[in-house]
Amino acid sequence: VGIHSMSFVGNLGHCNLIFSCSLFLYYLGVEGLDCPVSSEVPSSSSSKSSALFGVEKPTTNIKTSSSHSSTKTTPTHIDNEMSDSTPSPPTPKYKTLLFDMDGVLAEVSKSYRAAIILTCQHYGAYSVTDETVTEWKIRGNANDDWLLSKNLILDSPDGQKDVTLEQVTETFEEFYQGTPTQPGLYKLETLIPTRDTLLELKKRSKAGLGIVTGRPRSDCMKFLKDMDLTDLFSAYYCAEDGPKKPSAVPVQTVCQQLNVEPGPSVVLIGDTPDDIRAAVAAGCSGVGVTTPEAVVQQQTKGESHELAPMSVAMAECGADMILEPGFADLIPYFSPE
Repeated sequence: VGIHSMSFVGNLGHCNLIFSCSLFLYYLGVEGLDCPVSSEVPSSSSSKSSALFGVEKPTTNIKTSSSHSSTKTTPTHIDNEMSDSTPSPPTPKYKTLLFDMDGVLAEVSKSYRAAIILTCQHYGAYSVTDETVTEWKIRGNANDDWLLSKNLILDSPDGQKDVTLEQVTETFEEFYQGTPTQPGLYKLETLIPTRDTLLELKKRSKAGLGIVTGRPRSDCMKFLKDMDLTDLFSAYYCAEDGPKKPSAVPVQTVCQQLNVEPGPSVVLIGDTPDDIRAAVAAGCSGVGVTTPEAVVQQQTKGESHELAPMSVAMAECGADMILEPGFADLIPYFSPE
């Protein structure tokens, strides 16, 4: 009995050794072994070492180099760990931030944009729609809404051909500012970004925050006061101050007010090609932002906000990136130090 017991123990130990070596080589990728690993639960009469232990073969394949015709296997948890890795945060590259106002800080689809269309209709240009205004702004040199309204009227087949800029301006202002019997459209404006986003960007833009807008100064300051933002900005360029975007002068002037040299570390965030062209012309960086109404239009089509016509045009003009409304994703591009 003792001899038979020793023989049995010795045989079992030999089987364990064979299986352990086979399993080790299997995970190293060595193939062609006579001891396959099976996931089947064997019967008591099975003599295969793999069946004895019921080891389950991993199923995730990875490609080997071209010098091998077969594939290796690797445990699935390795792939899961790799896929769970998060992307690195962006490298800070901006130091000073400038803002366009309309479509960036102020939601103006029901104010300025509506005033353009109503003014055009007042002078017979009923063919002018929101899409028409967008098309003209994509073309560029459309940063003066009074002049844009006049040009749209003259271009429309039914528009009044003898209308003057003074008449258009007066009518536009009646819609926007209001009259004794009609409230002004400016009351419908809202703030797009959160105040927390603006406060964080102010903290990171060491030279201060600047505004480069085609609005008259009175309208600019009225919006900032209404939104309780006057304490956040320290430099302004408005409609009365000289050439309008896409000229480089507005950006250069605000850089001078902030005592910074124009360069790639100065970024202007805007919602039209004229904003991006002005930044690039000044030697600065431009970042585009899609307007809230354009995002809604893209969502109805099941498309990214970056594919909105104005966003595509800004990218073609040299925008570093196109952000969603509120531009909170711009924060990590400024150093927190």
